[in-house]
Amino acid sequence: MSLVAFQNHDAIVVGKPMPFSVYGADGKLLLAKDLPVTSERMREVILSQATYCVTAENDRGAAHLPTPSEQPSTPSPTPQAAATPATLTAVVGALADLRQQYSNDDDRSRFGLRIAKDETSESFGAFVIGVVNDKRYVILTSPVDKQGKLVPIAPNEVWLCRLFNATTVFRFMGRVIKVTAEPLPHLHIELPANIERRTVRRQPRALSSLAATLRRPDGSPAIIIDISTTGVRLAVDLAVKLDKGALVPICTTIKMMDRLFELTVNGRVTAPFGASDPRYPGVHFYGVQFEDVNESAALVLHAYVQEQLTLEFDRLSRVLAIESAYDALGGK
Repeated sequence: MSLVAFQNHDAIVVGKPMPFSVYGADGKLLLAKDLPVTSERMREVILSQATYCVTAENDRGAAHLPTPSEQPSTPSPTPQAAATPATLTAVVGALADLRQQYSNDDDRSRFGLRIAKDETSESFGAFVIGVVNDKRYVILTSPVDKQGKLVPIAPNEVWLCRLFNATTVFRFMGRVIKVTAEPLPHLHIELPANIERRTVRRQPRALSSLAATLRRPDGSPAIIIDISTTGVRLAVDLAVKLDKGALVPICTTIKMMDRLFELTVNGRVTAPFGASDPRYPGVHFYGVQFEDVNESAALVLHAYVQEQLTLEFDRLSRVLAIESAYDALGGK
């Protein structure tokens, strides 16, 4: 692994997740990729101490620098990766914007659920912040609309709740038993006796925001927005056409345990979803199923998926990690 000089100060934005990890002059990690920059003070501390980063997303033509001696060495690539070195095509434009937006797992987390008045009404996101087993109710953050205003919800109303975790969809009609404003707006929702449950996939699928390259003549860039050991969902530019049933080799680089694993797998396009995110009309999404994944690649995929699921669902540890990182950078 090699580091590059940190130059792109504009990439560090208050309220946004870090697009890459940054390191001090001694090579020690200051703040890891995907952790949010929570204040202007925190941003100033990062900018004053950051010397290196480990990704070309920050590169403005800087020469590669030798990795400090305390950084772990890169392992030998897996057999599948060795046959096809992963040279990733640059991600720019709408795809780059989507990648940064999708790197915020809190916005996409399946630890949250969707709540709506009925099947035909608009649904709103809410996060589960507590479960009381003996009383059979859950505590949710109060949902807000697109303007950031609290959705009006009153006690004894019954709302349709849907939760989609890594493998299963849950659906139930929950009665509101309490609406509270302090210390933050939240709801107590009673769980009914019958909860619908439907398993939608055999293998757990984790959220991701990985840059990838489709090994086609044009070397099309792509973003892997979720991933399992059996397949991915891809985001590609509108100009990239993938036919259902087409076989497409996918190259990416996965970071685990402070190491980079190059990975190339063959994927079969199984589902074209089109421009399914209205925020990005110039980006199309596709479901892809892996084929002929060797044992080494399967182990890397399994480890990465489990690591991502742990990060996604362990929200308390993530909050504590953010606070400890802030304290280490001189925050109060």
